[in-house]
Amino acid sequence: MEIFGIILALLLLCFVCFKGMSPLWAAPICAILVAATNGLPVFDSFAGTYMQGFAGFAQGYLMIFLLGGIFGKMMELTGAAAAIGEIVVKLVGKKRAILAVILACAIMTYGGISLFIVMFVIYPIAAAAFRESNIPRQLFPGAYAVGCYTFTMTGLPGSPQIQNLIPIEYFGTTAMAAPVLGVICSILLFGIGFCWMTYREKKMVKQGLGWTENPKDVASGVYDAPKMNKVLAFLPLITVVVVLNLFGMDATISLTAGIFVNMICSIKLVSSDKMLKTMNEGAVSSLQISLVTAAVVGFGSVVKSTATFNSLADSVFGLPISPLLIVVIAVNILAGICGSASGGMSIALSVLGDRIIALSQSTGIPLSVFHRITSLSSGGLDTLPPGVVALLDYCGCTYKESYIDIFVTSVLTPIVVALIGVVLASLGVY
Repeated sequence: MEIFGIILALLLLCFVCFKGMSPLWAAPICAILVAATNGLPVFDSFAGTYMQGFAGFAQGYLMIFLLGGIFGKMMELTGAAAAIGEIVVKLVGKKRAILAVILACAIMTYGGISLFIVMFVIYPIAAAAFRESNIPRQLFPGAYAVGCYTFTMTGLPGSPQIQNLIPIEYFGTTAMAAPVLGVICSILLFGIGFCWMTYREKKMVKQGLGWTENPKDVASGVYDAPKMNKVLAFLPLITVVVVLNLFGMDATISLTAGIFVNMICSIKLVSSDKMLKTMNEGAVSSLQISLVTAAVVGFGSVVKSTATFNSLADSVFGLPISPLLIVVIAVNILAGICGSASGGMSIALSVLGDRIIALSQSTGIPLSVFHRITSLSSGGLDTLPPGVVALLDYCGCTYKESYIDIFVTSVLTPIVVALIGVVLASLGVY
C-alpha cells in the first residue's frame, strides 16, 4: 500500500500537469496522498514537511528566478536580444539559417536569458531567415531545442541557467563544475543536434518542402523594439558570465550586474516608465515559475520522509552499477514525470542529495562530477510531449511535423551524452 501510494501520487502529479493543472495546488494534494497512504500524520506532513521543503527551495532560489526573469525581459525590451540574433544570422549567413538559430539561442541562454524569452525573441528573426532560404518552418522547433535545451542549459561549465545552479546548493560546487567533462559533453550535444537538423533539412528539401507561412506569425509589429548598438548588446550577457565565473560571485549578484549594465546601455533608448513596467512583468512571471518549482520540491520532501522511499532508495543505491548511472536514471525519470528539468532535478536532489554526497565520499568521485552528470541528466526526459506544448503552438507546428526533431535533439541525444559522460568520468575525465 505504501509503495502504491507513492507511485499513484507521482503518476497523478504527472497526469494533472499534463492536463494543464498548476502544480501549485496539485503538488500539495499529491503530497497529502503520499502521507495518508504511508501512515504519516497528514496535517503535520503538509504544514511541516511539505512547507519546509517549499520554503527551503524558495529561500535558496527565489531571487535567482526573479532576477533572471527581469534580466530576460529587459534584454527583450531594449532590443539587445534581437540585435544579438540579427548579428549571428548575418555573420553565419541566411543560407545556414539553422546553424544561425542554434548559435543565437546558445549565446542568449549562456548569457543568462530565460529559455522562454529566447523563444519569443528569436522566432521572428529565424522566420525571416527561414523564409528567405525557403527552409521549412517545421524545422525551427528542433533548431531552437538544440540551442536552448541542451549544451547551454546543462553542459557548458559556467552557464547561469538554473539547471546548472541548483546542484551548487546541495553539493557546494561552482557553476564551472567538471569543466573538461562539461565541454566534451557540450560538443557532443551541439554536434549531434546540428548534424541531425542538417540531415532533416536536406531530406525535406529533397521532398520539395519549403517555407510555409504561419497563421499565428507575429513577426511584424509586435517586436517593435529599439535597435541597440550591436557592440553594447553583448555587454549585459558578458557581464553575467564574467561576474559569475571569473569573479566567483553569487548568481544573484551576476544577474543584478547584468541588469544594471543593460539599463545603462539603453538609457537613451527606453523610457523609465517602460523600463519599470517591464521589470514588474519579469518579476511577476518569474515568481510564478519559482513557486511552481518550489511546490514540486515540497512534494519531494514528503516522499523523502517516508520509510518506504528510504527503503527503496537503499535498494537502488545498493545496486552493483556506477553511482553516476544511478543519478542519470533517477534524475531523468523525475524530470520526465515533472515535465521540467529544474523540477525533476530539484526533487532528485532534495530526496537523494545526502545519499549522493555519501557516495562521493565512499567512492572518491568528486562532487563536481555528480554536479555535471546531474545537470546533464535533467535535460533528457524533461522535453517529453507535455513539456513542449507552448513552443509548438507558438510556431504554428504540430507534434507530427516537428516533435521528432525535439525528441532526437533534446530527449534522446542528452540521455546518450549523459551515459557517455558517465563512461568518461569513470575513466577520470572531468
